[in-house]
Amino acid sequence: QHREMAALPHRVDHLLDDAPADAIVVQDIPLLVETGQAGDFDLVLVVQAPREQRVQRMVDDRGMTPEEAASRIGAQASDAERSAVADVLLDNSGTVEELLAQVDRAWRERVQPAVDEAAMLERVTSAPEMAGSALAAQ
Repeated sequence: QHREMAALPHRVDHLLDDAPADAIVVQDIPLLVETGQAGDFDLVLVVQAPREQRVQRMVDDRGMTPEEAASRIGAQASDAERSAVADVLLDNSGTVEELLAQVDRAWRERVQPAVDEAAMLERVTSAPEMAGSALAAQ
């Protein structure tokens, strides 16, 4: 398993290299804070839930004992450390639908405006070239 984890950065770099210039790339990085990667991204969304709820989910969904789940959570960055690097905090203590509504809101409020701004800047920076070529054609 460790060899697979070691190969992940190479695979991610390859995917990023192959992505179109205007692509929006979403990476799910469970140890973002622990690995010091938060500064590598334009936008960081952190999903949080109360510790007790996370423990119960790990017991229910992954078959861990409460002790194993608590130990794993204890070995990770704290909620305060994750919050400190977050541009957007998503509350995962409710339903999936509630979480998805928060993701949709983050998209509308944070991602889409950046995409629109980049597109506008692209049009503005390419406009002088287009005007110059139109004049040369006359």
